[in-house]
This record gives sequence, C-alpha cells and structure tokens, in this order.
Amino acid sequence: MLGIFAATAAWNPSQANNVYLSLQGGSALLNESNLSDNAGNTADVDLKTGYIIGGSIGYKFDMGARIEAQFNRQKNHISSASALGVSVTADGNATINSRMANFFYDFKTKSPKWSPYIGAGIGVATVNVNDPSVTAGGITLTGNDVDDTVFAYQGMVGLSFNTTEKVTLSGEYRYFGSEDPTFTGIDASVDSHNFLVGLRYNF
Repeated sequence: MLGIFAATAAWNPSQANNVYLSLQGGSALLNESNLSDNAGNTADVDLKTGYIIGGSIGYKFDMGARIEAQFNRQKNHISSASALGVSVTADGNATINSRMANFFYDFKTKSPKWSPYIGAGIGVATVNVNDPSVTAGGITLTGNDVDDTVFAYQGMVGLSFNTTEKVTLSGEYRYFGSEDPTFTGIDASVDSHNFLVGLRYNF
C-alpha cells in the first residue's frame, strides 16, 4: 500500500504536496474477550487498559477526502478470567499488529484551522497472545505464544487543528474490531475503544 502513495506522488510532482505522514499514540481499551471452543466451553477474559501507537502515509484530495495506508501496534495485559460467575487470576499479553487502508472526510468550518473528520478502514490484524496463562470454564490457554491473522475494520471520528501550513495536530476516537482469531482451537473476540492524539506533517 505504501508503494501506491509513493508512486502517485512521483508520477505527478505538482500534487506531491498533497501527501502527508502522520504519527499517533494513545490509550487502548480492549473489551472483555469471549473465549469458546468446539466442545461448547466458554470463558471471559478481562484485559487492562493498554497503549496503541501507529503511523501512516496518506494523500489528501481538494474536496476534503483523504486516503491512507496505516500500521498500528496495540498491547494490553490480561488481568483475569471468569466463567459461571467465578473469576480467577490470569496472565499474558495481547498484542495486535494491524495494517489498514483508511478513508477520511474532513469537514470545513468557519475557522480554517479547525476541522472535524470521520473515517473508516479495513485491513488485516495479527493478534498475538504472549505467554498466556488462562484456565476457566473448561477453557485452557497456556504455554507458548499463539497468534492468528484475521480481517480487521475500524471507524474513526476526530478533530484536527492546523498549527501551521505544514503541521496538523489531532485528537481521535477509534473503534477497532476484527474477525475472531483462533488459538489452538479456541476462538476469541476482539474489539477495542481507542483514544489517540496525532501529529501530521503535510508536504
């Protein structure tokens, strides 16, 4: 995806200043993950608030639309697991590395510096559980690292502020979800509420 944007800028140098780079980071609130296996066993896993960082390269059109290729890394620590009302201590780290293609629309306001925006994206996410130790409700996820790569999607809403002609700051809420990854026969739900601040450099 990065090659598409680079080729676009190289092919038409007069529009190269429509290209931008951005960095974002913030808090990641991964929702309770519902685990299930083929035998009908189920358990819920709670995770602590973690972090998310990411970067993207994008292209903005004159009518307010933007497209971008984005990479994100999110990490949350497993705190407990529960089944049938009984909660037990659990451990491990859940890491999500996602590669997304995003579309945004920036709304014009009376002030040229402020711009609310909305966006949506699709891509793939590699969900990794590092050193898991989860045993509840007949579900056992322990031992070696496990991972799976699945389809992912996200929706964004935010507000940007143009500090200069080249530099834009932003605050963003992002909902992230994916297909259920499977770890050694155990399916897990993945969805997250993320709050980020960003810095965008406009060429």
